[in-house]
Amino acid sequence: MRNFLSKHCTHINDEGLVALARRCPDLRKVQLQGCRNIQDEGVVRLAESCPQLEYLCVSNCSHLTDACLLALSQNCPRLNTLECASVSQFTDTGFQVGSVSLKR
Repeated sequence: MRNFLSKHCTHINDEGLVALARRCPDLRKVQLQGCRNIQDEGVVRLAESCPQLEYLCVSNCSHLTDACLLALSQNCPRLNTLECASVSQFTDTGFQVGSVSLKR
């Protein structure tokens, strides 16, 4: 599977996202908009397991922090779109560190 699209699914949590990443390492597009039970662990493991990831939407996933940005920048060199509206714990510093890593 290369695409996983789920909007506003409150039943998806880190455990499910980790299992998805482990079983589908060729994911290219992941849509998690409004999946409010996703936390850093799930996105970090997704980044580590799916290096082909090109698109990720985590808009309205309010529990995420800069740890996700760092993991994505270190593990997903093909990532060209990150949608992250209303992720209030992402900071300017996280985006700066992530953008420097992605330029390498």
